[in-house]
Amino acid sequence: MYLFEISWEVCNKVGGINTVLSSKSRYVCNELKKKYFLVGPYVKDKARGEFVQHSAPEFLKEIFERLKPLGIFCRFGKWLVPGEPNTILIEYEGFSYRNDELKKMYWEEFGIDSLGSAYHDYDIPMIWSSAAGALLREVEKSVDERVIAHCHEWLSAGTILYLRSIESSVKTVFTTHATMLGRALTGESRELYNELDKINPEEEARKIGVVAKHHTEKAAAMHSDIFSTVSEITAIEAEKILGKKPDLILPNGIDESGKSVEELLIQHKLFRDRIRHFITYFFFPYYSFDIEESLIFYIAARYEFKGKGMDLLIDALSDLNRKLAEDKSEKTIIVLFLVPAGGTVIRETIVENKEAFNDIVESIQPEKSDIINRLTRAIISKRRICENALLPKDVISDIRKKLHYFKKTGTPELVTHYLPNEQSDAILNKLKSCDLVNSESSKVKVVFYPTYLTGTDGLINLNYSETIIGCHLGIFPSIYEPWGYTPVESAIRSVPAITTDLAGFGNFLINEKLEGEGIFVLRYFGKSYQDRVKQLADSLYHFASLNRQKRIDYKIKARNTAAKVSWKELVKNYFRAYEMLSGG
Repeated sequence: MYLFEISWEVCNKVGGINTVLSSKSRYVCNELKKKYFLVGPYVKDKARGEFVQHSAPEFLKEIFERLKPLGIFCRFGKWLVPGEPNTILIEYEGFSYRNDELKKMYWEEFGIDSLGSAYHDYDIPMIWSSAAGALLREVEKSVDERVIAHCHEWLSAGTILYLRSIESSVKTVFTTHATMLGRALTGESRELYNELDKINPEEEARKIGVVAKHHTEKAAAMHSDIFSTVSEITAIEAEKILGKKPDLILPNGIDESGKSVEELLIQHKLFRDRIRHFITYFFFPYYSFDIEESLIFYIAARYEFKGKGMDLLIDALSDLNRKLAEDKSEKTIIVLFLVPAGGTVIRETIVENKEAFNDIVESIQPEKSDIINRLTRAIISKRRICENALLPKDVISDIRKKLHYFKKTGTPELVTHYLPNEQSDAILNKLKSCDLVNSESSKVKVVFYPTYLTGTDGLINLNYSETIIGCHLGIFPSIYEPWGYTPVESAIRSVPAITTDLAGFGNFLINEKLEGEGIFVLRYFGKSYQDRVKQLADSLYHFASLNRQKRIDYKIKARNTAAKVSWKELVKNYFRAYEMLSGG
């Protein structure tokens, strides 16, 4: 059996499917060895650093030569992810002369109305994936074994449609990770699952201008040998919107190889302190609080304000703030909104705060060894410990002068970077309407971090993984999430997480009786907005009230739960599908 897995996100990160493929590949390579190939588009800037070109196997060299007269140019190499799978990247521009011919063929064969479709938005993926179909047709003629094409999302649907149009015997699997129309409707702030029984997919697709994509996805579902999706909740969506019940559910896994729980607990302290360093110069110029009694929560998501439940979260944080104030709690909750929003320039006040704080730290740094010695002697001799006992008078005087420049009036910022459209920003406006403006009396503080965590962003200076490890809780209250990698990514790093039963992963945990084991699943299906807010606020309050040992217990449970959705186990579902097609 030869397996070709086809996706627009091979060596071309756009969203979560890139994670699915890159994390799964080594497990498929272990099984199929040299008979497994990933196929993607050649996007020069994205391929750099991701893809290393190699000499192709002889049978592929011959195929690549036969494709050149058609305007299809293929590059063979390795994707630099675990397993380093065989990878073919297709340069499709030379095949674009067949665009109108392909559209006509797909209209006559499958009823796909692509008249007036946008070239870059729709036509290019269809040209590329049809070129992939031509590649597989040549593979089929060159090998004696079964050839299987596994296509992900509508962008690769042209492969299936091309092969069907020429009556190829290549077997096909089509996986929709979220229906195109479902995602588009949610993007319009529609509550998809509440409307699912009422909507007319054809009418809705025409209303919002996605009819070509909808028809293409539907045709791929109807004409593939196996139609699959990633979760039960997405299967319900797909059956209604695409008119076909998925044959199989193929849940997404995660690569659990990496650090042990013990290593992660050690790293948590290290990265937590790095985040606290940032928190100190962000807030302490204006007022102080007991940072040892602070907890760091986070949400990481694309900027889909309603779909990712950001409105629900902010309302729940408002309720949490009130409850903690009523309890006179010693806890301070810092919530990081890790939501890229076009932020590129750090706000001037924060740069000033950072420089002033680091200046103070640098004054103390040379005294570090002496401070340890003085502190040790003070403890042994039972003397009162004060600044005069730890630092020389000239150093104290110097620090007091620097504190003068560090301290400011007013309140801390809500956002770390300047935003393109701050006046209309949904997160900022919602925070302000809920009076979550980082006032001194507030027990819940918010930092909107609108840029990607690269490890060199100039503030936290941790990458995404390190930042997660340094937090105490991940919050993902999505109302539309076909699978949802973020809570899995949190839990595999030993950070407890909150998700919902409207997310495929949350639904999976309920069915597998794994909820509550470090990952908490809110029951959102069919519930009102206020009910959802209350559930989330109660969960946040519960976690904020835990003692340190209980939080550690949940960290261990979260890691163990995430390990149960590892590719080591879940990849077996994929091979069952391939066995069905290969007669095994």
